[in-house]
Amino acid sequence: MSDDGLQHAALARDVEIAVVGARGLGNGWVLPAGPLREPPSRLDTVDAIVLNTSNEAVVESRTPRFAASSCFGACTQLATGRTALIDELADRIHAEKLKPLSAAGIAAPGRFFAMIRAHDIEGAELELGDHFDFAENPFANRTEDIIFITGKDAVKCRHDPALAGDKRIWVVGLEVKLDSYLIDLIDKRARDAAGRH
Repeated sequence: MSDDGLQHAALARDVEIAVVGARGLGNGWVLPAGPLREPPSRLDTVDAIVLNTSNEAVVESRTPRFAASSCFGACTQLATGRTALIDELADRIHAEKLKPLSAAGIAAPGRFFAMIRAHDIEGAELELGDHFDFAENPFANRTEDIIFITGKDAVKCRHDPALAGDKRIWVVGLEVKLDSYLIDLIDKRARDAAGRH
């Protein structure tokens, strides 16, 4: 499985799935005039398109489209590996009057923050910038009692003992729900590929 593999034409593939987010195809132009690495017509050559948005109109293609939705799964305390549901942590925040911080070093942090707020967790929000490297500890001088970060950011935090040992940090797990027909398609292609290799 390869993330961003569509742009690597020499990479062998058994199934191609394009994931289109809420921003859709932007202005429909390729770099540097737009956000795309390939023209929108490339979507006509993939096996499936997964729409991570409720707006199917963002993509015009003959390729089968499947909906995906995401929700929070279990949260994991970075320092200990202890798990809890986001709603359990929200209850604790309210009961103990804790100050929460949501921090994200991803392209669209607003979506992450909105999902946190949807669980009745109101607090400070820290946009770290996409691909934030955590070379410096952004939480060293923060006074919040509990810090929520993404799984993508957690991978980078584990390399710094101060971050990895900070019991305030909770990694918010994300669960993606896929259409059962898409799962069947992937399963069939994987079985077909196993027979060829």
